[in-house]
Amino acid sequence: MKFNDLEVGKEDRPMTPPFIKSVDVLWNPFEDLVPRRLPDAPPAQKDERKRARAAGGRTTEGRARS
Repeated sequence: MKFNDLEVGKEDRPMTPPFIKSVDVLWNPFEDLVPRRLPDAPPAQKDERKRARAAGGRTTEGRARS
């Protein structure tokens, strides 16, 4: 079914919502696109990021020493 063939109400809105089940890409303008490869962070930095995320974005440098 095409979108132009849908039944519409008084307000020009579809009576039943359309669902896109599949698509056919006729022309891909990004065929030569190469995904970026980001370097892996050292394990120490990964752990610090996890701890900072768990602390709500705060890191150990920003806290007062006790």
